[in-house]
Amino acid sequence: HFSYDLPFVTAVFPATADQLGGVNITILGANFGLEPRHTQFRFLPQNLPELLEETWISDSSVRAKVQPGFGGVDTIEAKVGLLAKNTTTPSGAGYFGYDRSYVY
Repeated sequence: HFSYDLPFVTAVFPATADQLGGVNITILGANFGLEPRHTQFRFLPQNLPELLEETWISDSSVRAKVQPGFGGVDTIEAKVGLLAKNTTTPSGAGYFGYDRSYVY
């Protein structure tokens, strides 16, 4: 029996962005695949807008642009082909959220 190691996210930098979006984030982890066309990332439980302009850097690093949005913190799921795993580490690694709005 043969199987591939599941992809997983260990960190996201920066972990927050302005609600206007347009910020590039770096997603770190492992098992992202050997070719960019097989890797996809999304927020779970999909409360935040999808990522734009995903740029595969390596098997353990991807850069993406966040769209304008608002809301709390979501985990980021890494998907390679049909293999997917979302990150739920207690340290908060692999999470992203938008900065809070302040009314003065």
